[in-house]
Amino acid sequence: MPLLSRSSSTPAASTAAEQDESQHESGGPAGVLPRHVAIIMDGNGRWAHAHGLPRGEGHRRGVEALRRAVRFAVRRGIRYLTLFSFSSENWSRPDEEIEGLFNLVRIFIRGDLAELNRSGARIRSRATACSTRGAPM
Repeated sequence: MPLLSRSSSTPAASTAAEQDESQHESGGPAGVLPRHVAIIMDGNGRWAHAHGLPRGEGHRRGVEALRRAVRFAVRRGIRYLTLFSFSSENWSRPDEEIEGLFNLVRIFIRGDLAELNRSGARIRSRATACSTRGAPM
């Protein structure tokens, strides 16, 4: 099953995990879940455009779908979840969109991080620091 669905009625982070969950609950094939799942946050702006919504709304809904995927991973005991969320190419986006993306990160840190810690999740971040719009420090 593909991890990302571009033609779906939900943003890009809508995952196979959600589809897998419904199969398990309906008596479908159980299968073995992976130890490590990677999610690439890509296509949320295109999804929003295709649905007549602002790009920021696509990013916001992508985060909502990501929350569902993370909760699923915690419930099902998926040991490692890797998220690719902001590449160096993203610095070429308009300032307003970049600020909106970083605001979503701030909201995550303020709200979701505490919930993840309570559930036993351990968060590690790997980022390359940039001083200005993609220029290495």
